[in-house]
Amino acid sequence: MSPTLSVPESRGAAAPVSISVAMTTYNGARYVDAQLESIAAQTCRPDELVIGDDQSRDDTAAVVGAFAERHPGMAVRFERNRERLGSTRNFEQVARRCRGNLVVFADQDDLWLPQRLARVVETFAANSDASYVFSDGLLIDEDGDAVTGTLFSSVGFTSAEQAAYRSGEGLRVLLRHNVVTGAALAVRRADLIRTLPFEPGWIHDYFIAFLLEARGRGVCIAEPLIRYRCHRNQQVGVARQGLAQALAYARKQTADYCRREAQNFQTLRARLATRGLAPTDPLPAALDDKCRFIIQRARMRIEPLSAPGLLWRALRRGDYIHYGLGWRQAVVDLMAVALAVRARHHR
Repeated sequence: MSPTLSVPESRGAAAPVSISVAMTTYNGARYVDAQLESIAAQTCRPDELVIGDDQSRDDTAAVVGAFAERHPGMAVRFERNRERLGSTRNFEQVARRCRGNLVVFADQDDLWLPQRLARVVETFAANSDASYVFSDGLLIDEDGDAVTGTLFSSVGFTSAEQAAYRSGEGLRVLLRHNVVTGAALAVRRADLIRTLPFEPGWIHDYFIAFLLEARGRGVCIAEPLIRYRCHRNQQVGVARQGLAQALAYARKQTADYCRREAQNFQTLRARLATRGLAPTDPLPAALDDKCRFIIQRARMRIEPLSAPGLLWRALRRGDYIHYGLGWRQAVVDLMAVALAVRARHHR
């Protein structure tokens, strides 16, 4: 059961903590039992486990059912979607079904360290103004063996950016890139409800963090609280470093990809406009600049001859520092331009 510690509701009075674990599954029979057992082994047990299955074709439902039978004291609420929703919409539906005042997200294939929920509760209790918290994680491979690095290092969440988050500059970090991995995310339910529905095109973790950081703040926990599994079948995985990975990103980040990303941020700007931001708030202008930068990156791929000038001007303005990953993003863009030129020559 959950501890009796009271956790302040966002913008409200303190209430006894209740914890919902929000998990989505899809063909997860291979790993989901180990993940469920790691949740059951928490030093601070959740009040409910809410699972949305996206029409798995394997034995996921049977595995979850067997787990529920072994743990009759844990409320397991398993529901199979009537149609395939995809990861983000599936998480949205699960979030709507959660009843606890803290919602802790879970992927089907990771492993939680025993103290995860206890540390999440402690962090919320110590930060009454925080809407969400997220942590670092250890990396494991398909077989559960350790992989070099951590979740934070793999998504490029540097010590300087962690310090910025701690000092209340989380938006500055999120304008550059997403550092919040859903598998390590927990949100006050009252604040999570305000982010619904998730906008199309967005991954739920990035959208939640950005929307909540715009009106409040999140807390990053440097301590690893999960074992994050890296494998070929993940829908969304951690970033990898190196030339081969940069080339893979360049192939992925086509002009159409950039245009979709710009549209996502325009949608986010419109959504924030309905949230009553102060006229002097700098965020709308920053989002406009972010969109302009992404659209110029799309133009580099469509008009390769313009790429050197566009890239140089973006570097001089500091766009790659403020709205991208610095020189690494510039290298990816140059690779993408070269790939676009090569594709034209081979038509």
